[in-house]
Amino acid sequence: STVGWSDTTGETNTVGVSMKAQYGFTKLFSVTIEASYSHSWESSHTEQEQTNVEVKPGEVGWITREAA
Repeated sequence: STVGWSDTTGETNTVGVSMKAQYGFTKLFSVTIEASYSHSWESSHTEQEQTNVEVKPGEVGWITREAA
């Protein structure tokens, strides 16, 4: 018999910055400046393996998978 497994792990990260400034030159005139920036990134990793197990009639076979 062949037993196979597959495991995928991943993560997503986002960072952002926003800045706002207001300047007034007189009571009637002002300027507002706003700038923003954001960036996201993602990573994932997949492991997979197939194992052959020889199980004869009347016997029991199993495979144990553990984290490294």
